[in-house]
Amino acid sequence: MAITDIIPWRSQRWPTLRREDPFNYIQQQMNRMFDETLGFPLGTAWRAEAAFTPPVEISETDEEVRLLAELPGIEAKDLEVDVTAESILLRGEKREERQSAEQGRYVAERSYGRFERQVALPAEVDAEKARAKFKDGVLEVTLPKLAGAKPKHHKVKIG
Repeated sequence: MAITDIIPWRSQRWPTLRREDPFNYIQQQMNRMFDETLGFPLGTAWRAEAAFTPPVEISETDEEVRLLAELPGIEAKDLEVDVTAESILLRGEKREERQSAEQGRYVAERSYGRFERQVALPAEVDAEKARAKFKDGVLEVTLPKLAGAKPKHHKVKIG
């Protein structure tokens, strides 16, 4: 047994880990926890399985809430948007493109894989009237506010 057999991010067997083997599954989950905390395993390039979290921007007017999400390299068919009165869930997959004639990779800093991000909205919205546009890797979701919706913050006087 070589050291690369027990270090998953250097092992050739890493992609074949299965959930049926509880020890491999626990090891995979622990590695993912460290990857998300540290950014990537020390001494290695970012793994293809690394988490991708799309950055978002939320703005609010008297009539609506607008969310912009940057999703470079993602196609509309790989994206799902789910809206409730109080939050929005973005779910999708950023697929890795590989060529069979590829000679080798020295540094890989791009991340791929499934992602899911839930964002709390600043006011209650009418989920049934939500509209979304996806162009040039930017998702824009417009959410009309419910009649009488108030912002979810309250200023407290300091005395």
